[in-house]
Amino acid sequence: MSVYSINFPNNSPDGVFILSNNTSPVIFLYIPRGKIKDAAAIEELHDKTRGVYILYGKGEIYVGQSTRVIDRIKEHEIGKDFWECALLMLAPPQNFKIDIIHCVEALAIERFKRDGRFKVTNTQEPNCTPSSCSESYDAMIFLDNFWFFTNFILGLSQCQKITDMTATKSEVDDQKHDTTDTTELGKAIENSSSETSSSSPQPQTDSAQDKALEQIVFWLKKKRKNLAAQMVVRNGEYVVLKGSHIDLDIPINYGKGPKYEKINQDCNNMRQQLLLEGAIIRDDSGRYVLNVNQAFDAPSSAAVFVAGSNHNSKEVWKSPDGRQLKEFPDNTATRKKSK
Repeated sequence: MSVYSINFPNNSPDGVFILSNNTSPVIFLYIPRGKIKDAAAIEELHDKTRGVYILYGKGEIYVGQSTRVIDRIKEHEIGKDFWECALLMLAPPQNFKIDIIHCVEALAIERFKRDGRFKVTNTQEPNCTPSSCSESYDAMIFLDNFWFFTNFILGLSQCQKITDMTATKSEVDDQKHDTTDTTELGKAIENSSSETSSSSPQPQTDSAQDKALEQIVFWLKKKRKNLAAQMVVRNGEYVVLKGSHIDLDIPINYGKGPKYEKINQDCNNMRQQLLLEGAIIRDDSGRYVLNVNQAFDAPSSAAVFVAGSNHNSKEVWKSPDGRQLKEFPDNTATRKKSK
């Protein structure tokens, strides 16, 4: 469970508030129209200048980004009349690269348009051109966080009075449990223990209800292709284990259109490079198998790497007793600080 604390800097539930998580440098900021000066005076925001934002009012939204977001919101008080509140996702410059900001903005515009609940007033669609596959993964992580925050606030309050909140990430829908036989992968846990953690568990058939996130081995299975992969959470990373099957027949596809072309190409190139290096091999049955442990910053990145097409990552990764990753209280990895 990702628990966020809420802070009212001016001790007013009608004013600015900050939503933050002590495991992340990213913070979320709610600013009612007319309260920009209050936000600019918050000392905690002085090093968190970069970010993306939406302006909301009367069922309409505008999505934007800036390297100096607070100043940009000030400009919108003069230039745009419709909005009632601004929702910001901010981080220090070293944690929010320019290419990623542009990409999150572009993806957010597209997602809000596809969602259809609000009228998106943006007249231009920015390009999404991360310089690497790693940056594209980071952009998707930021996008998911931004999507969660904006939907939580707009769904809860519609920019009306907010008095007290504790936010917990969750997702919807259900998926039938897949019982594909994956006994060939059982040895992957033991073989990977020295590469990820000496306490990596063997697959269990009993309930994992009371186990911590890092004690669970998660599975992704594609029954029709007799494909199975295993993943563990280690030190803030989602590690796909050696011995997992990789579906190279399905190209990585985060979406269609020009803005996704570079992301898809870079990520597919990464898989091909691993194949050339021997990190992915082909077994006697013709299936592609991961020959090393491969770490990712998000479960979605791990799922796309394994299965190719985009997936709801917290639903396709399941524990041995059939529960989805999203059902675990601590379903977001926390990176441990180095001593």
